[in-house]
Amino acid sequence: MIRNRLSILLAERGIKATKVANDTGIARSTLSKITNNSSEKIDYSTINTLCRYLKITPCDFFEYEPFDVSFFVSLEKTYTEDNVLFYYDIEAFMNIYDADGKHTVEYTGVFELDGQGYFAFYLEPASNDDVNLVDMYLHDVSQTFITDITTKFKTKLIHVAKETGNYIIDMNDHITINLFDKKKTN
Repeated sequence: MIRNRLSILLAERGIKATKVANDTGIARSTLSKITNNSSEKIDYSTINTLCRYLKITPCDFFEYEPFDVSFFVSLEKTYTEDNVLFYYDIEAFMNIYDADGKHTVEYTGVFELDGQGYFAFYLEPASNDDVNLVDMYLHDVSQTFITDITTKFKTKLIHVAKETGNYIIDMNDHITINLFDKKKTN
């Protein structure tokens, strides 16, 4: 995984993106995508301009972890009460790809919703072996990478939930993903 550190670099220096846009000529919308790591690609000239502006090297601009992640999520309706309360079991997998191949961490949890539009998701590693595996890969990873991984997991969970029942869900709903801990006992 590779990500840029522009938001961190600007925060460390107390510089706002609007000032960078003014000083460099880089469009504010481009800077927004870069600072949020939502840009699929960044032009070399833009990287060069930002590095010169911040007086850093490209090594300072980017951070890297030698693995990638993807997610698979499945929801299965397990209980309905008078078509008002709905409960789904969640089975999810975080697939970690490194030089040795694919490693899978299983997650389990529940998705609850009521007739008032209240949603609650809870997800955690399925076993202690899964806790150990995720810890092995993520224990030294920066908090920004952990946030990115969690956001991607939530996005996948929301996407599958919307497909399952045409529910209107967004990142502001109650979604808890314990990447590292198994809180509940089976």
